Amino acid sequence: DEDADKDGFVSWEEFSGPKGNGPPMSPQQKEQQQRRNAPNPSQQVDSMIELLDTDKNGKLSRSELEHFFNTTGDTLTDEAWNGFDKDKDGLVSKIELLNIFTQQQQQQQHQQTSQTNAPDPALQVDSMIEKFDVDKDGKLSRSELDRFSESTGEKILTDEIWDGFDKDKDGLVSREELL
Repeated sequence: DEDADKDGFVSWEEFSGPKGNGPPMSPQQKEQQQRRNAPNPSQQVDSMIELLDTDKNGKLSRSELEHFFNTTGDTLTDEAWNGFDKDKDGLVSKIELLNIFTQQQQQQQHQQTSQTNAPDPALQVDSMIEKFDVDKDGKLSRSELDRFSESTGEKILTDEIWDGFDKDKDGLVSREELL
């Protein structure tokens, strides 16, 4: 009953979320809440500068950034330094760091959007069955699956592949066998 999104797992939000206080949050509502609770990039940059800026000039020198990289087990390469010091003044300012943070956030959002918009395999299988199931029995015969294979431009349905699909060996491939 706590598995609100019926994905087979009870997430922390589902477990600790409202009990009987209304419907569970939609994925969009969860995302909005996460954005509201996320630290402000400007505050993150201020904290980073305060932590790493040993001479307290409000900017990060190459040696200050190298020290940070070394403590994390990484090395600050010339290429990485040039990525930080865009104006080539030998120091990394708050604006330069904010630009990097903004670019990273945009890349993460793009990746999340790409993952969110990935086609649902069940819908793809349903569409394939609907399109190629000539006798409309809800299953694909070898000849119907051959038609699908040929529609891709190649005859890729070998006996070995067919045997992999037809798990119950009834001569038909059901939706469940394709998923």
